[in-house]
Amino acid sequence: PGANLLAGDAKLRQRKVDEAESHFKKVVDVAPGDARGHARLGLVNQIKKKNKQALEHFEKALAINPDLVDVLAMLTSIHVAEKKVDTAIERVKAQLDRSENDALIYNLLGKVYLIKGDHNKAEESFKNTIELNNNLLSPYMALGGIYAKRGNFDEAIQQYADALNVNSKALPPYMMLGTLYEQKGKLEKAIENYKKALDINPEFAPAANNLAWIYSENDGNIDVALSLAETAKEAAPDDPSIADTLGWIYYKKKAYLKARSSFKEALDKMPNHPEIHYHLGMAYYMSENNEKAKSSLETALKISKDFSGAEEAMSILKKLNSN
Repeated sequence: PGANLLAGDAKLRQRKVDEAESHFKKVVDVAPGDARGHARLGLVNQIKKKNKQALEHFEKALAINPDLVDVLAMLTSIHVAEKKVDTAIERVKAQLDRSENDALIYNLLGKVYLIKGDHNKAEESFKNTIELNNNLLSPYMALGGIYAKRGNFDEAIQQYADALNVNSKALPPYMMLGTLYEQKGKLEKAIENYKKALDINPEFAPAANNLAWIYSENDGNIDVALSLAETAKEAAPDDPSIADTLGWIYYKKKAYLKARSSFKEALDKMPNHPEIHYHLGMAYYMSENNEKAKSSLETALKISKDFSGAEEAMSILKKLNSN
């Protein structure tokens, strides 16, 4: 019965798409010079995976009105989906010849260059975007990501700060600033930005998780850390990183059974993460289950010897092997 219901659901959706296609064909017949009819008919064809027809209608819409950047984006997405990224780039650049001062087109070009992996060209495009319109959030975020990947954290921080000048209530810049300050070891600044993110959305799991980890690792209030980790877990129950954080806080509170349960949950989704194996090993060790402790710690070090806690793992293993 469930399968039949789903099948019926699919048929209903298909019928609605077919009805939309029929309607927009009539719109185009009545008003062939109206870009909106072609744009919507292109979207319907894209939904139906009729990419050739979709591209034709998107092109007709853009020929009528070259300023429809949303249509250009949909057209570009088809080329990208077909793994024709260079074609997508050339098409966006061609549109710039008709609308050379359109910041949104430069922004779209930057996004496609990012997909291609050409960060230098992407950087140039996003800078052009900001030069034409410095009130868009997206290019600052993108530039921040580019600089962060290069390890230019100060430049990245500046971009995210600029993004907040555009919109002080935007959550992502605070999250990225918290992450970068944490990586730079400036924990007070990291805490400040994670808190600002949580002021905007108290259930924002990444900020709650990272703040919980900072508190648990730096002599913060362990009960506050636990509350934050539980908030993160409730908001994102399937995130293994959050399960690991929660487990480590249980470990710090000497609730080793709960800790082991959380670490096992995390390892179900991230079985090759050495630090989580180390955490599980430590929970077993503190529970005096030496055989399982030894197994988990050996697994952690077999995967990598370069993780936080590796030295302690080796020290505990040495002690266990000498007994």
